[in-house]
Amino acid sequence: MTENAFSIIDQIEINPDKTTIYAEGWQSWSAAETLEVNSTPYLVSNPNSKIIDCQNSILADKGVFQGSGLLAVQTEESGPVHVYHLDSVFGDIPVIRAKKRGGRLAISANAKVTHTYSDQEDSLYDALRVFANRIAVNTFTDRRSALKKTTSIPPVWCTWYGYYDNITPQGIYENLNFIESNDLPINIIQIDDGYQKHAGDWLDPSENFSGGFSVLKTMARNIMKSGKIPGIWLAPTVVAKESTLSAKHNDWLVKNAITGDPISAGNVLRSDAAVLDMTNPLAQNYIKDVFLELTEFGFRYFKIDFLYAGALRGKRYVEMSDTAAYRLGLESIRSSVADDAVLLACGAPLFPSAGLVEAMRIGPDIDYRFLPAEDHPSLPSQRNALRNINSRRYLHKALFINDPDCLIASPNMEQRENWAAAVGSFDGLRALSGNLADLDAWGIEAVKDLMRPAALDIRQYSLEQEEH
Repeated sequence: MTENAFSIIDQIEINPDKTTIYAEGWQSWSAAETLEVNSTPYLVSNPNSKIIDCQNSILADKGVFQGSGLLAVQTEESGPVHVYHLDSVFGDIPVIRAKKRGGRLAISANAKVTHTYSDQEDSLYDALRVFANRIAVNTFTDRRSALKKTTSIPPVWCTWYGYYDNITPQGIYENLNFIESNDLPINIIQIDDGYQKHAGDWLDPSENFSGGFSVLKTMARNIMKSGKIPGIWLAPTVVAKESTLSAKHNDWLVKNAITGDPISAGNVLRSDAAVLDMTNPLAQNYIKDVFLELTEFGFRYFKIDFLYAGALRGKRYVEMSDTAAYRLGLESIRSSVADDAVLLACGAPLFPSAGLVEAMRIGPDIDYRFLPAEDHPSLPSQRNALRNINSRRYLHKALFINDPDCLIASPNMEQRENWAAAVGSFDGLRALSGNLADLDAWGIEAVKDLMRPAALDIRQYSLEQEEH
C-alpha cells in the first residue's frame, strides 16, 4: 500500500445537517471520536505524531476523515449506518477516507474494504459492535489466535504515575507495604519504565537499580512472597540510539529502503529511537530470550508498549507486509511467556493485535491534569483519555479487554471523582497508579470500591456470537 494508491469505493447520499462519521484511529493513543460531517477533523502536523499516531505516516488532507481499518457513516440521527471495514486482522489494514462533496460523501481506500449496511434504526454503537463481533469470530476461530488459558486479570498497581522513569526498588517496596497495610485489593505489582538503562537493553539495569539485574529478580521473588503477581513493562520493538543493542547490532534494525539508515520510531523514551526488526531470527531470539528470562524470574503480567513501532514501514530481513511483520513479533513474544501470563498492549495497532493479547489500552495516557499541555488529541490528559474510552467501548470483550488506563485517586488529581466514575463505568482492566502514600480517605475508599478483577471471557463471548 502507498499513500497515493487511494481509489473511490463508494459515494453515498447524506443529509449534511444530520450525518456523523466515526473514523477509527490506528493505535491505542490515536484519536477516536464520532464527528459531525460538517466539522473539521484534527489535522496532524507534528512530525513525531505523524510517525506514532498515523498508520504508515499517511496524513489526510484538511477536511478529510481518515480511519485505519474502520470508518462508519450514519446519515440520520438514528440509522441507517454504512460501515466500511477490513476483512481480517491477518491481512493488510486499509486506510479509509471520507470527503464531503455537496450532498454526497465520497469514500476511498488504499486496500480491500468490506461495506456493510444497516437500514434499521440502530445506533452507531450498535453497528460498530456488530462489526467488532464479526471480526472477533473470524479471529478467535482461526488457528492463528494465540490467547492462552487465563480466565481473569487481577487488579494492578503500576509504578508509572507515581514515579515516571525515576523508579527505585525502595519506592516499589514502600507501595507494596502500603497496599498490604491498608488491605487494598491489588494483586499485580507492575514495574514500569525506568528500571532499564536504555530502551532495547532490557537486561541492563538503570542506575536506580544498581546491583545488577539480580535486583529485579529478587524483587519479583519478594512480590511473590507477599502473595502478589510480579508485572513488568517493556517496549520490545523500540531501540534507543544510545543503547548497546543499537551499537552492537545495527543489522537488527528496520532500515529505510532507499538510504539504508535505520527508520525512526520517533523521539520516544528519552531518545531518537529506531525499530527492532522482528523478522530477523537473531533479533527475534534476543527478544524471546528477554521474555523467557523474565518469565523465569516469575513475571506473569507484561505491559508491552510503543508497539506501533513494530508495524512501521521499512526494509526488513524478511520481506513481508507491515501487518505480517507486526504479528510475527507479537507471536514470538506470546510463545515466550507462560500459559497463565497476561499481555497488555499499549501504543499498539488495534486490529493487528487481536488474538495475541488479552488487554489493550484504548486511549492516550491519563494525566493529573484534565487538559493536555498542548491542544493535541493524543497527548496525556483526562480529556483525551475520556474521549477514546467512550468511543472504543464497542471493542470491549470482542477483540480484547479494554484498558482505560490507571485510576489515580490522590487529591492532586484534577477532577478525580469524574475519572474514577469513568474507570468504574465498565468492566475493563482495573489498574491503580501514583504514590499510594498520597491517598486520602476518599482515595482509599475509591480504590477499594473500584479495584476488581476483569473477567477474561473474550473467546467464549465471540463463539456465542457465532452460534447466534
